[in-house]
Amino acid sequence: MVLTGAGEAGKSSTLRGMKHGEPLPFAADERTVQLDVHTLLFGAPPADGGADERTIVSSWDFGGQPEYAAGQQQYLVAGALYLLLLPAHRCTD
Repeated sequence: MVLTGAGEAGKSSTLRGMKHGEPLPFAADERTVQLDVHTLLFGAPPADGGADERTIVSSWDFGGQPEYAAGQQQYLVAGALYLLLLPAHRCTD
């Protein structure tokens, strides 16, 4: 899963919320530098020694600052799930 969008759109905060199951926004000074890669587990953990049937998702959190755009092209691959986030706090309409 690739999280992409403008700087300060909430990509890292969204990923952190998905990982921990609750909103955990990043502070303004906690910006992603180029790319952060994380592993997410979806589903309930196995009960009492049962088989682990959770879905494992590799997530790529791209920094949204314009100076990182050229270095990100090699990571944009066919078949990936893309999550485009937009900075709603900057909308004027």
